[in-house]
Formats: sequence, structure tokens, C-alpha cells
Amino acid sequence: MFKKVIKTKDLVEGDIKYVEAFGKKLALAREDGEVFCFNDTCSHAECSLSEGWIEDGNVFCPCHGSSFEMKSGKVLSLPATEDIAVYDVREEEGEILVDL
Repeated sequence: MFKKVIKTKDLVEGDIKYVEAFGKKLALAREDGEVFCFNDTCSHAECSLSEGWIEDGNVFCPCHGSSFEMKSGKVLSLPATEDIAVYDVREEEGEILVDL
């Protein structure tokens, strides 16, 4: 079920935004016009991915540099070894909705 989490205008290109929604800690990112949503917590050391950076479809953890593919949640580099959860996203009528 898709649920509204933030307004579209609140997520600019190249940005990562932390959102707590419906009991989950989420990170929303916009790159090349596409919006991604994934667990905010790195699977390695529980650092906030929304404090990291995005590049070429990947999010990088600010603590130890682990990277994850934003579309699939697949871990791409150590020290993390476990994937992160990702969620389907859509934009409608000025809102970003996430399938939680």
C-alpha cells in the first residue's frame, strides 16, 4: 500500500532526505530525476545513510564507505556484507508515496 511520506518539492536533485514514516527509518534520494527509497540504516555499523552521498545510482555510507545500489539495495562494497531493504516509490499530485 502506497503512503504519502513527503512533498515532491522537499526532495531536490542529488539530495538524500531522512524520513520516519509508519514506524520505519527511511532515506529518500533523487538522482537523474528518479526517486529512490531505502532503509536509512547501514547494514554494517548502523550509520545513517541519509548523511552519506549518492553517485551513479549508489548510496555511500558516511561512516565506513560501504556502498549500496539504490534500486535493489544490493551491497556493493565492504565493510557491509548485507543488503538493505528498498521500497517502491511513485510521485503523484506533488507528493512522494512509498509502498510500505
